[in-house]
Amino acid sequence: MLWCIKTGKVDKKKMTTHFNIEPNWNIDEYKSLNFKLDKHKNDVDNQHYIDAGHPKDALTLYNYFEPNPMPASIDYVVAQFTHLENISVAVNLMKPGQYLPIHIDLYGAYKSYHNLPENIGICRYLVMLEDSQPGQMLYVNDLVYNKWRAGGVFGWRNNDVHTFYNLSTENRYAVQITGTYSHR
Repeated sequence: MLWCIKTGKVDKKKMTTHFNIEPNWNIDEYKSLNFKLDKHKNDVDNQHYIDAGHPKDALTLYNYFEPNPMPASIDYVVAQFTHLENISVAVNLMKPGQYLPIHIDLYGAYKSYHNLPENIGICRYLVMLEDSQPGQMLYVNDLVYNKWRAGGVFGWRNNDVHTFYNLSTENRYAVQITGTYSHR
């Protein structure tokens, strides 16, 4: 079930959702993926943080995208999002000390791949693959989440500000689900 943290309803302007799915995956399959170093796609945001004194190397994360072969349990994870269509999946790894600027997602490659119009409503979800560790934090729409269990799901819409910080001593793994609301 989806719900808005602030109001108990899905807000038309902002959507901050949190729910849980039963963990049904082998984390070792995710840890063994061939992740690639990546950064937030808005260079202006990145430069603003660098100019303020943030180390450029910290403003990164590791990604593993489709069409690369995914662990078999991705089908189980995606099946939990029956309210979405045009689904794309990625796996994120944030190593200790990595974080992103506070930002909104641009979705350029996603819109192009799915041939979507500019003004379409897109939502993104992170499915946490392991329990949180002290120092791992997700910021969405002025709310900070720092405690979750494996299977915790957090979501937002395309214009919602968010970021993730890994100030812990452990890697953080999450499945990223991007989609549009189904009209079925």
